[in-house]
Amino acid sequence: LARWLEAQPQVERVYYPGLPSHPQHALAQQQMSAGGAIVSFEVRGAREEAWKVVDHTRMLSITANLGDTKTTITHPASTSHGRLTEAQRQAAGIGQGLIRVAVGLEHIDDLIADLARGLDSLAKNFYPTHCEYQHSTGPHPIRAFAHRFHSPGQHPLGFVPLGLCPLARRRLYLAH
Repeated sequence: LARWLEAQPQVERVYYPGLPSHPQHALAQQQMSAGGAIVSFEVRGAREEAWKVVDHTRMLSITANLGDTKTTITHPASTSHGRLTEAQRQAAGIGQGLIRVAVGLEHIDDLIADLARGLDSLAKNFYPTHCEYQHSTGPHPIRAFAHRFHSPGQHPLGFVPLGLCPLARRRLYLAH
């Protein structure tokens, strides 16, 4: 997820010790077997753009809590660091464009699709007008559908992944 975020044009910077670009990557490799489950990133822009990303995700839970089995997303400047002054937040490296994701047990393709939906909202006015869904049977219906019907980032019929419908447990697509 961190590598994918680092490649997105809407992302200014990714904070994850498992990435070679992290200033303490070498130390993290000595102390950890992996980079951990917390990924923070700054979107290009500030508070409004960060909240736009958060608001356009559908599968990730908006919360300031960490350590759940479900992936969570938060805007630290408004939540965990909301009582600090802007100067104190800046000194701590908590900018208005910072978003924190605590990765849970969902499949990586579903997390990427949900965050892509949020990041895509920065590139244009995002108003989905028509959604279609498909469902496959099997042990992992959502993942099976994702692999069978589209390559990463693009659906062969021109659909863009929107994320999961929590009630129907189906992946939703926006007609492109």
